[in-house]
Amino acid sequence: MNYLTPVAVPPKSTFNKGLSSPNNAYMKSILGSPVIDDKYDPNGNDTPINNPVFKAQVATMDVGPFKVRGLKVALASLIKVCVAVEHSQPDLYALLGQNGMLVARFTRIA
Repeated sequence: MNYLTPVAVPPKSTFNKGLSSPNNAYMKSILGSPVIDDKYDPNGNDTPINNPVFKAQVATMDVGPFKVRGLKVALASLIKVCVAVEHSQPDLYALLGQNGMLVARFTRIA
């Protein structure tokens, strides 16, 4: 199979039914804010994480084909996915790379 051949994205109504993304307020209530006093770069640039409580939940790990920095719980899940892909689809595993995972930046609340 050629994994680099583009495929049509199915309509949103056909997958992840019943799931929704948590909003920022909910995420902060669970994880805390990554930046003390919410002092993010107002231009939308990445802001260094400076909250020690949040920072304790973050790690850099080798997940198989690459290293990534993110929440430890997300990294544990990503490792399981990478191991499963490596065993079931080694040709796809060989193509995996990363474009980043952890970013702290200002978001507008409407």
